[in-house]
Amino acid sequence: MRRVTTMAAVGTVAVVAAVVLGVGGGADPLAPSDGSSAVVPESEPGSASGSGLASVSPTTTRPERAALPMLVLYDTSGEWSAVGQTDAILSANLLGHFGPVTRLPIGDYTAGMAASFGGVLYVGTTFDEPIPTAFLDDVVGGPTPIVWAGLNIWQLGDRLTAGGYGFTPGLLDARPMAKVRYEGAEFDRAASGDSNEVVTLTVDNPAVATTLGTIVAEDGTEFPWGVRARNLTYLAESPYTFLSERDRYVAWADVLLDAFTPGTPERHRALVRLEDIGPASDPVLLRASIDVLVKRRIPFTMAVYPLYADPTGVHGTKYGSKGIPALRLDQRPKVVAAITYGLEHGGTIVSHGLTHQYGKVDNPYDGVSANDFEFFRAHVDPATDDVVLDGPVEEDSVEWAADRLRTARTMLAKAGIPLDEVRMFEPAHYTASDATYRAIGEVYAGLNSGGPATRFDRGMYFAPGESGDLDADHPIGQFFPFAVRDVYGHLVVPENLGNVIEVGYNNNDPRTPEEIVENARRSRVVRDNVVGFFFHPYLDADLLAETVDGIVAAGHEFVPSTSVTTGWDMPSSSPP
Repeated sequence: MRRVTTMAAVGTVAVVAAVVLGVGGGADPLAPSDGSSAVVPESEPGSASGSGLASVSPTTTRPERAALPMLVLYDTSGEWSAVGQTDAILSANLLGHFGPVTRLPIGDYTAGMAASFGGVLYVGTTFDEPIPTAFLDDVVGGPTPIVWAGLNIWQLGDRLTAGGYGFTPGLLDARPMAKVRYEGAEFDRAASGDSNEVVTLTVDNPAVATTLGTIVAEDGTEFPWGVRARNLTYLAESPYTFLSERDRYVAWADVLLDAFTPGTPERHRALVRLEDIGPASDPVLLRASIDVLVKRRIPFTMAVYPLYADPTGVHGTKYGSKGIPALRLDQRPKVVAAITYGLEHGGTIVSHGLTHQYGKVDNPYDGVSANDFEFFRAHVDPATDDVVLDGPVEEDSVEWAADRLRTARTMLAKAGIPLDEVRMFEPAHYTASDATYRAIGEVYAGLNSGGPATRFDRGMYFAPGESGDLDADHPIGQFFPFAVRDVYGHLVVPENLGNVIEVGYNNNDPRTPEEIVENARRSRVVRDNVVGFFFHPYLDADLLAETVDGIVAAGHEFVPSTSVTTGWDMPSSSPP
């Protein structure tokens, strides 16, 4: 069984041909053109260096329910132990929607432990992993909601029959499985390859065991995808083998909601973010996109970086000679005016890094801001045209990343952006090192209404390698159908629909507004979901209008990103 690596986290790589204007470059990218210091003391929240502009965005909502402490159990034996640890991270992130999460190897489980938690999730990834009798007994012996996915359900043996659970697990079926039907919607599933096996299920007593969806083989054979009986929910496969916006992973989120918070009312919210706004943005095009949202009274977020660099002069000399010096946001009053107009009409800010590029190197494209990665190295494989992640940058450390985050805030303040609007962070192309994530936690803790550090993105995570250290060479990308508090302790406000792509690049197909709307409509199977997408303001604003109108017609209500939380009280420190 081999895990297919999915890099949903790299979904924001820019189309190079459609990017912003250029400046030129080779000097220190933090050096201003007029000889003054580019670094000023960070203003007090709301002061924006004396701008006086008041916040117009609602603050985060108060908790809606008590936190449920959650337990994630995972396999550790055999050659697939790394898969077990990976699935534990993905599971812990999702369960961070419900409350603080504890991760524990299944072999360390002791009798009665489940009773100390509001819910337990075990994903079987190693065939015949030794499961403690204590856990098998507790699955059928208590009221705690248990969700079990994947392998080893057969180890429950006669306990299911004796407990009157109304279903019987059968053999593994490795034939190609093409799709999953759930709550009237159809989801993709990779049809073949390793990790494809599903456990066949027989529902003996439908009055006790409720079938959860149908998995459909390529030859048309249908099986129950999952079943819920008494305190036990069982899914016939791991839902993490392949992740995409159309995948059955989306339906998995609703399975978890029904298992752990069955009284969750139906609610469908939407978010929109204007992406890659920087000093070289076209203020006319930016204002056109903002006006689409203002006209419709749609709250929105603007992803802003304050320092534009083009160190080798890729885009000519419009702002300087070969990028010397770099261009600061405070030197572009018309761009700042457009951002300010957005803030006055329902917008808020997510910091999108300092330069949205790295040094004077191609990373992976041309070193130009909004094209390249800032906190991770990458290159384009000439044979496959894939963007390949190469690991953290040379300077990588919590201190280095935190300095860039703080400098970005300082430069936003110097441009007149109220810092009480800058409550969240979004790494360039959703790609960051472990040290960078820890720096985000350090810099942004408490800034979003006193809660934990907040991101508006998809996450990138790292499982331990053979040495026990985090494996930075094999990151795991994950998106979320609702807000979570992830393994870094951050509140992650979800983006899960992608963006409009007019011209495909690096094996990313074009994506139309219709496709985004269709994925939003399909995701309504999650009874309390949040859909989010982003839009580059250099595109025709009519494409933005078509997308937001379609999402509203699909039954979602647009809300401020700052209003989205997990629903339980989250202190600003101490990861779950």
